[in-house]
Amino acid sequence: MRYRLMSSSIALLLFAATAASAQPQPRDTPGATRTAKRLAPGDARAHASHGAATRDTLSAADSALIARGKEIVTTLCVACHVEQSPHKLAPPLSHVSNRYRMQLVHRDSALARITAWIKEPARERALMPTQAIERFGVMAPLPIPEDQRRAAAAYVWSLSEGTAGMQGMQGMQGMQGMQGGQGMKGSMRGSGTRDTLGTPPRKGQSMIP
Repeated sequence: MRYRLMSSSIALLLFAATAASAQPQPRDTPGATRTAKRLAPGDARAHASHGAATRDTLSAADSALIARGKEIVTTLCVACHVEQSPHKLAPPLSHVSNRYRMQLVHRDSALARITAWIKEPARERALMPTQAIERFGVMAPLPIPEDQRRAAAAYVWSLSEGTAGMQGMQGMQGMQGMQGGQGMKGSMRGSGTRDTLGTPPRKGQSMIP
């Protein structure tokens, strides 16, 4: 009798062990692995640090390019261009910058267009208002290396941001008004009147992008 009880107990234990081993075990799936990696504190901190470093590097590179462009512009272009109103022999660069931003929107497209213009200006490729072209003419080519033209373009583009950009936008609105009735009268050469851009430059000395 005891033997039968022991045999039954052993059989029950074996059955329970077999049933437990037959239960499906959780497996690592690609999604679970990715989730675990995302939740790992060390990995998360490393990823965030890498992203911040990349943004800082890009920002530093852009800042350096703009700073170099400002140096080039203030050295080579200041005879005709200033940043804000009133103008000299050409529209203020903030006006130019706002015009390019309104026409092209995207930074890369604008930089490529400005860079090409500095190398080879042409009336048919000008983005400034027609009245401004008639008033100031077309600038002469600037014989500087490609990287310097690109830096100058980056600086000009940066002028339509923030407070400087708002001032440039107001100037552009005045310049566009010249194409209407009231501004047109003041922009006629030899009329003796002034408009939002002031008196016209002497012939042969005008420059405009």
